Amino acid sequence: MSDSARRLIDLTDADLANLVDQRLAAHIGTIVSPANELLDRNGAAKFLNVSLPQLDKLIRSTALPYHWLGESKRFDRDELLNWVKSSDAGKARGHSLRRAGA
Repeated sequence: MSDSARRLIDLTDADLANLVDQRLAAHIGTIVSPANELLDRNGAAKFLNVSLPQLDKLIRSTALPYHWLGESKRFDRDELLNWVKSSDAGKARGHSLRRAGA
């Protein structure tokens, strides 16, 4: 049995759940939390179907909602969806916002 397999076997349920959450967060760009689902920049860009430079421009030029988590911006999925539906999204000149899957 490999060392990595032994380490996985020795994990507690809580450690395993934390590891899965971390891997999911790295893969989909979100912080996985039952209370709220916050997206990092990559996740927000994917959700809004824009590039990272476009997301940064939206942050600077519009009222795109975000929150600070430490020194990082985080985006609430529901707030982004409401923003897209609101007139604030229409004020984003030169940006075509079409949510992925919409």
